[in-house]
Amino acid sequence: MLFVFFISCNSNDDSSPDETSNDNTGNDHAGVLFEASFENGTVPYLIGNNAHPGGGRFVFVGGEINNGALNPGDGTQFYGEYNNVILDDSEEAANPSTGSKFALKTHYAAGHAFSFQKNTTIIKVPQQDVLYVRWWQKWSKNWVWPSDQQKLIKIKGPDVSQNFPVTGGLNVIHLTYSPNGEGQKYVYSKWSGDETDYRGGDSVPDNDNFLLETNRWYCIEVMVQLNTPNQSDGEYNYWIDGDLKLRLTGVNNRGSVTTGVETIEMQHVYQDNNPPQVGIPTWIGDIVISTQRIGCGNTAN
Repeated sequence: MLFVFFISCNSNDDSSPDETSNDNTGNDHAGVLFEASFENGTVPYLIGNNAHPGGGRFVFVGGEINNGALNPGDGTQFYGEYNNVILDDSEEAANPSTGSKFALKTHYAAGHAFSFQKNTTIIKVPQQDVLYVRWWQKWSKNWVWPSDQQKLIKIKGPDVSQNFPVTGGLNVIHLTYSPNGEGQKYVYSKWSGDETDYRGGDSVPDNDNFLLETNRWYCIEVMVQLNTPNQSDGEYNYWIDGDLKLRLTGVNNRGSVTTGVETIEMQHVYQDNNPPQVGIPTWIGDIVISTQRIGCGNTAN
């Protein structure tokens, strides 16, 4: 069940004018469930402390298998000591687009090619049928696009999940979701082969795939709308730097269940046939989770 970033360059979709442009409306609307900029030099809303006023909080800040020892972080204490996720204020963590000096750094350390749940930052919010997640993302200059996948984000509920990884050994993104809440389908901005129950293209005419670059910041926003139980009216969207890059409409993505999505796992799996020879960190910052469109002009408070 994957939403992978195969990113499209031709993003002008006249059918939905509010979705295709960079939405710079303020983030003070009632729909904000969680936001974190880290600009006071701490990770806010950790489990065990107060939640965001919208109900969201960090529930896991991960470690990883390092030098043979398993070091899981649970977000309650000492998150800065874990190898995999730290709050970084180095020059590489600074984002000139937002003026931010801090970002969460996921190490993806040398020698580890199959690091899973411990390689992640997890946020939980109240259950929703429609959810928007916006963050800023940077891959290091030494980054090696994996032969299998890097899951950027997984948005899931008790009975449904959607993942948004880079995969296939290429710097592209695609969506993976579960038709009728079962199985898997991979959806690309542009799929070169025949449409099948397993692979296909999105709902934007003449859409194309977009290649990601290393050592630069991207504003990424993902939207998941769950279907009315037993109906095909669900939807997925993602935007890169404010431009619509993938839209898939008319889907049944949770079958007959009524539960919403509530868990957001970020910088999850790095899976490759060969371990990286050097550390290949990523950075994420200015995270906002909302029930409404966020846009790139909104800096987390």
